[in-house]
Amino acid sequence: MATPPPYPVPAAPPPGLPGAEGGRVILTPPPGVNRTIGVGLLLPLSGADAGIGRALLDAAQLAVFDVANDELTLLPRDTQGTSQGASAAAISAIEGGAQILLGPLFAGSVVEVAPLARAANLPVVAFSNDRAAAREDAFVIGFRPEAAVRRVVGYAASQGRRRFAALLPEDAFGTRVAEAFREAVAAAGGAVADIEFYGQSQDSIAAAVRRLAAYEDRRAAMQARRAELAQAGDDLSARALRRLIGRDTLGALPFDAVLLAESGAALKALAPLLPFYDIDTGQVRVLGIDGRPGQELEREPSLSGAWFAGPSPDARKPFEERFRAVYGRPPHPLGVLAYDAASLAAVLATAEEGPAFNTISLTAPNGFAGAAGTFRLLRDGLVERQLAVIELRPTGAVVVSPARTTFQPLGN
Repeated sequence: MATPPPYPVPAAPPPGLPGAEGGRVILTPPPGVNRTIGVGLLLPLSGADAGIGRALLDAAQLAVFDVANDELTLLPRDTQGTSQGASAAAISAIEGGAQILLGPLFAGSVVEVAPLARAANLPVVAFSNDRAAAREDAFVIGFRPEAAVRRVVGYAASQGRRRFAALLPEDAFGTRVAEAFREAVAAAGGAVADIEFYGQSQDSIAAAVRRLAAYEDRRAAMQARRAELAQAGDDLSARALRRLIGRDTLGALPFDAVLLAESGAALKALAPLLPFYDIDTGQVRVLGIDGRPGQELEREPSLSGAWFAGPSPDARKPFEERFRAVYGRPPHPLGVLAYDAASLAAVLATAEEGPAFNTISLTAPNGFAGAAGTFRLLRDGLVERQLAVIELRPTGAVVVSPARTTFQPLGN
């Protein structure tokens, strides 16, 4: 994509010249010339992640069509999915007249772009969810697992769950979730009974579930009990022995809720292992952080009654329907981030005194009502979201705790 010519930025005139206000000349375009407000959009439009990038571009363009006036113009730039490509894309967008940068997608790219944007006095609203990439003038608006963990654990505690366990992948993401899980359980007044980690292999996953279920010890306890009853030989013992038919283990579990961090097909493969190793999901509530579980999970018996935290389905539904109507396909799960970021830029661009792409406007305490629900940007570069809790049922997903539409004042 060719780089457009640099946007003309007039130098400040000497104070006192006619038309000067506070040392600045207030310029208005001549008749027939429209003011253009450039919004840089940094996405991987080529390379391994081009599919995600183009899906986010479609969502951003939809937002401009839905929300923006004729003055706002998207300036898409290809990051190629690399930090070096993101730097080049940011420079191109800045030279092309961007007054705010939306994107990039990956945390490493955000870190590279942030100082370039700061030097040009432009804010960044990136699609990453990595806290390490957040800066005072570089906001990360991705869906952070910490917020979902805090919401679903808090809701479970409000419903009487007090003893929590977690089954998590043995990687950086799992470590993030485990830290958030411990903090959330403590804040809710509960106790962490166990956290088990698993690798990528099926054997590793099965072994982690067996450990969580204390399967070997509980199975040995059942075998010992059967032997004891059989040896007793009386009618009462015989009846008790018959009641144990079909059961592999004996003894209660030390937790009444278990957090699973997977989503989609990985979650569908993991969840049935719980009842297989005698974790009764009718008694132990499954908790999840995939806010849009989908019909394939609603039909999974081991997830019936599971609670998931995520953006409000009521807020997201109009965006999803609109996207499908325009493009003939469902949006990417991250598409709502690009839609909300572009909508935010469009709203701030309509300020009477000119585009309000500044920290004060971006971090408005009341936040913004987006397609992913109500959110607000914080001074440390993070995003705060209001999330719903959704329960999976055989007849479909049901919101059991709606997302709030307002925020507590900052500092409370």
